[in-house]
Amino acid sequence: EVTRCMPCLVSILQRKIAYAKLNYSTNTIRLCSSRVPPRKETFKLGDCFFDKDTGVLRSSLKREKNEFELLSIPAGIDVDMRKVEANMRALQRRLHPDKFAQKSQEERKKAELVSAKINAAYAIIRDPLTRANSAIALKLGRDVLAEDSANVDMELLTEILETREAVDECQDEMQLRQICDQNDSLIRSTHRDVHDLYISGDFESAAHLLVRLQYYLKIRLEIRHKSEEYGWALHCAVPII
Repeated sequence: EVTRCMPCLVSILQRKIAYAKLNYSTNTIRLCSSRVPPRKETFKLGDCFFDKDTGVLRSSLKREKNEFELLSIPAGIDVDMRKVEANMRALQRRLHPDKFAQKSQEERKKAELVSAKINAAYAIIRDPLTRANSAIALKLGRDVLAEDSANVDMELLTEILETREAVDECQDEMQLRQICDQNDSLIRSTHRDVHDLYISGDFESAAHLLVRLQYYLKIRLEIRHKSEEYGWALHCAVPII
């Protein structure tokens, strides 16, 4: 009699095990689905200019940001200009004063201040000289190009004075072109040295050469003005770095 009932008992036991497995699986799914991960806060360019709680635009920041931070790019002499341009367009779309035309006078004023701050940061980043100065200033804690010219070594000042005199006295297009080519060569090599020193971590030496680079770029501007005055077709209007 027991032997005849064994298949029935086995069948009943198998059904109970299957039901238990299904019930466990369903409860597990319900438990897992109830543990929804918290939503991550999404960051948008320009968020720092808005109050987190009220969403109202503010003209001043809790912590002042440098030019690189304002444009959300890594600080350094080398930057991805495509990224800079893209971030600048995104900031303009969100923070341009025209976006606040229907707001209160106070918010419109804030928008103008914010826009001016962002435009100033963009102007610094897009220029290789001021960008390098800003990057080095973050490392040394001082504005190298704003320092007193009395700290510039006499050898450099003498070199610059002689070049300026040569440009001023030049009456020949070919001669001015030679001066321009020599100065351009100095600009390229000095800019390359500033870059290499910055990458190596020698920020003081990079700062010293940055001052030299500034003088060479000023000479290039003087050569450009001279060539335009005389109607000479030199290439000094073309950016070199």
